[in-house]
Amino acid sequence: MAQGFDGEQFGKEIVALIKDYVSREVGKLRTDLELHFKVLEKSKGTACQGVYENGRQHVREQFCTYSGSLWHCNATTRQSPGDQATGSLPSKKNATRDESKH
Repeated sequence: MAQGFDGEQFGKEIVALIKDYVSREVGKLRTDLELHFKVLEKSKGTACQGVYENGRQHVREQFCTYSGSLWHCNATTRQSPGDQATGSLPSKKNATRDESKH
């Protein structure tokens, strides 16, 4: 005889799947945040200038955020950090641990 639909069991399974998914995604965000902090800790006094602002001078050896990623200013410039001559990407948004290593 075929069993009927068990809504309570279905709900428990859905909740377990969502809980697992959220746990994985939070873990990724935590890893990304830990990478950002490691970069800043290694900078020994280097400051983060905050969010990149077009036209504002960004100073060599300092950091800023741009498009959701942390950027290192390789040269004092007013250009966006996407140009490798002026900025490098020590920590990429949603990167895996291997993608963020240089």
